[in-house]
Amino acid sequence: MSTAGISVAYHSVSTVSTFKSRADHAAQRVLILVPIIWVLNLIDLFFTRLASLDRDFIELNPLASHLSGSGQLLLKLLALATFSAVCVALRRRRSAQLGCWALLAIYGTLAVIWFTVFNFLLKPVFLEQLVAGI
Repeated sequence: MSTAGISVAYHSVSTVSTFKSRADHAAQRVLILVPIIWVLNLIDLFFTRLASLDRDFIELNPLASHLSGSGQLLLKLLALATFSAVCVALRRRRSAQLGCWALLAIYGTLAVIWFTVFNFLLKPVFLEQLVAGI
């Protein structure tokens, strides 16, 4: 076998191992992102429930606005569980990774908005009353 043949064979093996390691890293990223998304979703759920105690609160999600408190909870958890199952099942695909990053950005933005709203717009005494009422 010539040295050119060995070089081509080595390059092919090297490319396959690089591809496998990239797929493994992508799968690991999805497995790391899914629990972070769950935490951010629970933060959103907590603040949504907290804000819903205020009579002036308007739910902007058209699906959730038609549901009661427990219905909203069930809808959010069911949707997140479905998304998580699909992403974990397809974790080696780029679309699963992009979906996780997109949802992380959405829930991260919502968390920042909720913390901003409760930090600047509510007085501490009113916030304590809301928390005590839960």
